[in-house]
Amino acid sequence: MHRSTIQALRSLLIAALVAFLTSSAPAVGAEYDNAPVLEAEKASKVDWFDVSIIAVDLVVLRPLGAIATVGGMAMFVASLPFVAPTGHIETTWDIFVFNQYDDTFVRPIGE
Repeated sequence: MHRSTIQALRSLLIAALVAFLTSSAPAVGAEYDNAPVLEAEKASKVDWFDVSIIAVDLVVLRPLGAIATVGGMAMFVASLPFVAPTGHIETTWDIFVFNQYDDTFVRPIGE
């Protein structure tokens, strides 16, 4: 890649990171606000931090988890000739495939 392309990508990444961090930060002094808040107001407020966590989970982590699951299956098949004589096939399955599958498809969104 050209040096200018790398610098442009780096600048874009830094700008996106700053935008993400500033949009998900709580308001300064929000924990000291003693004004009474109605339950309806609490329910109507959007917690941007939770929304950003869910967005990152859906857009970044879940696709990477699906890729890791497929890669884990390939690693499991490749390691099978070495693991079968030892009798630890189930442990190898859990390490290479089940943990990634569980994190990607079973875990609740945003956790």
